[in-house]
Amino acid sequence: MKKSNIVQLPQPKIVKREIKFTQASIKSFKSDKKGIVWSSNHKYLGIRVQQGNSYTFITKKKNTKISLSPITVTIGDITGITLSKAVELHQQNLALISSGVNPNKIINGVVEESEPTVLYYVEQRLKRIEKQQTTMGSGSLTLNKGLLNNHLIDLGARATFSSLTEKKLQDFYLSKTPSVARQCMSLLSSTFNKLSAKQRKDTENPRDVIKRLELPKDPRTKKNVYLKFGLQGQGNIGRFFEALTLAEHGYIPDTLPDGTDLVIIPPITSSRTTVDILLMYLLTSVRKENIQSLKWTEVNFEDELITFLEPKGQKGKEEPIPQELSMDSYLRALLSFRFKNRTSDYVFPMITDPTKPYDLKTIDSSAQRVALIMCLYGDWNEKEVNPVLPIAKKFKHDSLRNYQLWKLCSDLVRKGNTDIGLKLREDLNNLGTKPHGLRRTLSNVAEITQVGSRTIESILARNPSDTSGKHYIEVQRDAVKNALETCHRFIDNRIAEYLGDYKVEKEGRTFFKSPILAFYGIEALIERDKAYDENAFGFTDGRKKVYKYGDIEL
Repeated sequence: MKKSNIVQLPQPKIVKREIKFTQASIKSFKSDKKGIVWSSNHKYLGIRVQQGNSYTFITKKKNTKISLSPITVTIGDITGITLSKAVELHQQNLALISSGVNPNKIINGVVEESEPTVLYYVEQRLKRIEKQQTTMGSGSLTLNKGLLNNHLIDLGARATFSSLTEKKLQDFYLSKTPSVARQCMSLLSSTFNKLSAKQRKDTENPRDVIKRLELPKDPRTKKNVYLKFGLQGQGNIGRFFEALTLAEHGYIPDTLPDGTDLVIIPPITSSRTTVDILLMYLLTSVRKENIQSLKWTEVNFEDELITFLEPKGQKGKEEPIPQELSMDSYLRALLSFRFKNRTSDYVFPMITDPTKPYDLKTIDSSAQRVALIMCLYGDWNEKEVNPVLPIAKKFKHDSLRNYQLWKLCSDLVRKGNTDIGLKLREDLNNLGTKPHGLRRTLSNVAEITQVGSRTIESILARNPSDTSGKHYIEVQRDAVKNALETCHRFIDNRIAEYLGDYKVEKEGRTFFKSPILAFYGIEALIERDKAYDENAFGFTDGRKKVYKYGDIEL
């Protein structure tokens, strides 16, 4: 059953009845109270007291491999069996239970085979993973424990893989939110795949059953996950950039009431690398593995060209086909900044070990925390749904810019063992701050700015959409460079639009100082686009942030 939010009153403490089992105490044993009187000198051995002065020796011990409930084995009436014999039989029962055999299933000396439960297999696998500490991160492990205790239990305590019928799986799947349902199926599938052929009992993988049933899919597919921008009445691109500027230093207000925590929103990283790699994903939309493993030998400032020597899907090939990406002014600014401050052969090295590339799991977790900063610090209009707002109301936080609220939300996301935590994690992921979401963002921007489809395919390193193009694509480097510049200026406009930066009038045209280029120490005026003039979003609050090279002024 699911955990209840109802506060329950303290229950009276149950006192365990216990005596030392000796020949004398058993001979004189009497009790008017039904239940079990336990032996203090023989663990798991007890006397079951029933109506009519019925006293019976029993063994009672738990083994979740056999059953989630303790196994009770009747030994005999205390008047018909000696204590020494009862202890002997009790020890035999304990040995059988510990070895995974239910003594009650032994018929004529033959053990009736019992199948371990789904919950047992999942629990044991998670215990192995926790002990090994190699195949799953702590956050994922905590999430899966939450799925086991709060959701998989709904399959039934005695459910086995062979007992999971199509209807039972379908009912379970449809009773959960799409995100929880997918995660539960993933956990069941990975556990099932670790079983031996004998343990599977010729049953079908639960996830394969769900796929075969072709159940309705979640309308919120990954294709819909990207940074929303002004043309749709939302400002996630602006909020994303603003959150990146806060990621390294956090948010400290100018004035603080007495007793207020100094840091309202703490930094999420001690390194600028985290900030730069996420912005790099947005500006290039290159697959995350290619950016993560990018080396300085692949960056040519003179020719303004980035060459990915071993793109995703080609690793291990004798002659991998390199992928090229032209470098516009925005990419040059970012990469020049990193080159001046380089500490490794990698453009984005691991913070703790510069000899290695930045860790992919760290990228995803950092992106998720950037999304949380967007929710707590960013400006949201009335038409948008801030994922953190319901949590703030539930726990009575008047302000979103609140350290305690940050800590609460961080714990909910990290542990992921409650429905509210799982939903918050899903909502944050749907903001589009992870590499795949940033990749789709640039694709959408390219469509809006009417960059040619072939150019988009080249920028995103995708296979061409038509048959002829699959054999040969020739997109001029200048065309790609100009296309990137167009996309990046559109993004810059959306950021400036959100931040409410100052404007400059020249010859009847309006310009603003580029927030992105200023972030890398370059002052440049960018012309406001048509979309800027046609869309009023109301995000500005007069803060007019100024970004300085090497540090950030708030």
